[in-house]
This record gives sequence, structure tokens and C-alpha cells, in this order.
Amino acid sequence: MAQLPVAVIESIAAHHGVIDRASFVEHGVSLHQINRRIESGRLVRMHYGVYRSAEWPDSEQARCVAACLAATDGAISHMTAARLWNLGAAPATPCISRSRGVRACGSPASFSIGAPTGRRPRS
Repeated sequence: MAQLPVAVIESIAAHHGVIDRASFVEHGVSLHQINRRIESGRLVRMHYGVYRSAEWPDSEQARCVAACLAATDGAISHMTAARLWNLGAAPATPCISRSRGVRACGSPASFSIGAPTGRRPRS
């Protein structure tokens, strides 16, 4: 199997072992190469288009990075953010708040968009 470009390896290391498909493609890794890594077990699918290198542990930080990459317009929030700052217990799955005024929580395999918060985002 072909060696990954240095930029991809650095991105994986900087993001707790997580990378998205767009970053792979941006650095010249083909969809065929990505699929081969998934099939061989070298990549673990965390969300649609978001993967964790099998060389890295399935950590809370990796799940949070994966949730944010999958949502693209979100940030870690609520109890998950508190836990990352050592301010309390974390929920079993990461929670993120998105700019469109909805909250998303989910498992490492997928997440679902929650009901609108009742607040409208500021213009």
C-alpha cells in the first residue's frame, strides 16, 4: 500500500488520529486508496466521510474531532465541552452546537440532528 503524504500524516497527528475525505483528496490521496485503507482496516469510519487511523485509539477527543468534521459548521458544546475542560462528566456521545441553531449529538458511527433550540441565529 502506498505511503501517505507527509501533510496527511501531520493532519492525522494534529487531529487525534482523525481525518476527513476532503483532506485526503486535497493532499492527492485517491478515493481508491482511501477505500483500500478502509477495507484493510487501516482506517475506521467514524462518520460519513470521516475516518480515524487504526493506529490511533478511539478516544473522546477523536470522537469530538470526528463529530465536528462531520457537521462542518459546529463546535463542541454543552456537557461534552465541560468534560474536555475537566469540569464534569461527559455524555456517552459528543454534543455539538451548529450555526443553524440546532444541536447534534451522536455515536462514533453516526449522529443525528436534534430539534431546533428555539433560538434563531443572529444575522
